[in-house]
Amino acid sequence: KFMLGGATEWTGKDIKELHMPLKITEEHFDLYKSTFTSQLKSLKVRPAQLKQICLKMEGLREKIVWDG
Repeated sequence: KFMLGGATEWTGKDIKELHMPLKITEEHFDLYKSTFTSQLKSLKVRPAQLKQICLKMEGLREKIVWDG
């Protein structure tokens, strides 16, 4: 499934396999999360929804951050 929902089921590569070639570090992940969160705040996303989104992002960290 997509991180924020959606009408379509994901049928592509596994999320870890998909992100591995990008070699995303903890710092990259944190920077993206901070930037994305700031944008959501600027769009007036409610705090409760923002918290849920951040929790979902954190739940994907180990699958996205490069462990090599």
